Amino acid sequence: MAWKWSCRIALVLIATALLVSCSGYPPVATSPVDTMPGQTLSSSQATTEYPSTGQTESETLPGTPSSTVEATPPATQPSAEAPALLEINTGLPVLYIDVDLAAVYKDKDEYQKGALSLWQDRDDSASLAMGPFDMELKGRGNSSWQDAKRSFHLQLESKMNLLGLGENKHWLLLGQSSDLTLMKNKLFYDLSGEMGLVYMQSTWVELVINNQHAGNYLLCEKINHSDNLALPTGLIYELDTNYDEDYRFKTISGQPIMLHTHKYLDALDEVTLESIQARLQAFETAVSSADFATAVDGQSTRYSEMIDMESLVDYWLIQELAFNPSIFKNSTFFYQESLDSVYQMGPVWDMDQSTGDLEQQYPGHDRWASILWGDLTHLDSQTRAWHKYFIHDPVFIAAAHQAYWDNRDRFAELVSENGTLFQMREQLLPSAILNYQIWQDESNPEEAKDDYKDLVRSLKGWLTGRISWLDRQFESVESLENSLGNGGF
Repeated sequence: MAWKWSCRIALVLIATALLVSCSGYPPVATSPVDTMPGQTLSSSQATTEYPSTGQTESETLPGTPSSTVEATPPATQPSAEAPALLEINTGLPVLYIDVDLAAVYKDKDEYQKGALSLWQDRDDSASLAMGPFDMELKGRGNSSWQDAKRSFHLQLESKMNLLGLGENKHWLLLGQSSDLTLMKNKLFYDLSGEMGLVYMQSTWVELVINNQHAGNYLLCEKINHSDNLALPTGLIYELDTNYDEDYRFKTISGQPIMLHTHKYLDALDEVTLESIQARLQAFETAVSSADFATAVDGQSTRYSEMIDMESLVDYWLIQELAFNPSIFKNSTFFYQESLDSVYQMGPVWDMDQSTGDLEQQYPGHDRWASILWGDLTHLDSQTRAWHKYFIHDPVFIAAAHQAYWDNRDRFAELVSENGTLFQMREQLLPSAILNYQIWQDESNPEEAKDDYKDLVRSLKGWLTGRISWLDRQFESVESLENSLGNGGF
């Protein structure tokens, strides 16, 4: 059955591509919301028509929009009749996936075989639809897997360069259900890259699963499978309280460390793994010592000699700019280029709950994430997390002060009149309106548009206030030292 479906969809794509070459129209044509940002949307434009698949309403994707998942997930199945590709025109690439979605929902850690097709660039007549390609799909995420809009891990049969993001076999489709602006992850990923950190390349797509529109997703590299990180050894570490990787250990203070090196882990013997653990413990001992040093190979060594300080400072600045509650607690990645090289921070990851998302519980943008989130954590070990120490190190403070003003123009550009947030809003608006209608209780496209613009306006206002507050803290090395000095243990 699968090969018959693949043949049918291939014929559809080939025929569509031939029409493109003759008519000049792309295979992904008119859309439910075929307008430019700022234009008025009519109610007829806002209604997506799905081909009939013989399913009942309760079996379709997405499920009933809500903040929780129904007990029985949508049981969407690939269509044996291979209907014409759903037409979506928001200006973004369209990713088509056919898979047994009910099986993916039943066991998120088990790959399900399926097919992938992609329309890359509807404005480029030389870029036709691609696929179908064989692929496998499974779920991803921990707490986010309980959301109605879920994220996925996509594995191709072989490496492909999707949308210019580089050749990879593994890709993530991030639903970003907690961020209705759809911006925060990409905003801070790209910013970290501009600041010189290794970063995960990404792009927004429209996701269609079994010929039903699933909304806006962020197509992104997978950290421990990305060739773009260009790490000779691939020694990638993560601080994360989920503590769910195969190789993991806890430091003396209880910091949960995981090793993500899927390519090389099998080749590392016990002696090497013990050496890796001992070196990380020495780093922690140095960080938490009164003089920020410990004995390494018989010599007194500062923690700042064991880690690339520029990457540490830049990584910390991004976490503070975003007021990220996961700072040095979850999704905190760092790596080594060789077993005896210094640690380097990055890539930045999981930023969708930053920038004041917890405003109701902890209002205001005028305090340090390093101090607040560590003190509030339910895990005692996180009150002794590494950043709680190095923010009191004069060497770190001086480096952070310099780095802030070196990057201040980049921060200001995010919220400038025609800056990054404005440009992202203009690019995302048609897609965001549809996404809002699919996943939120909002059927009116005009109200969805207004709601989305209000969300972006609030994000801009929050970041503007955050930068203004940070300016005052970083006014001098002394003011920064005094400000951070208020954070005790």
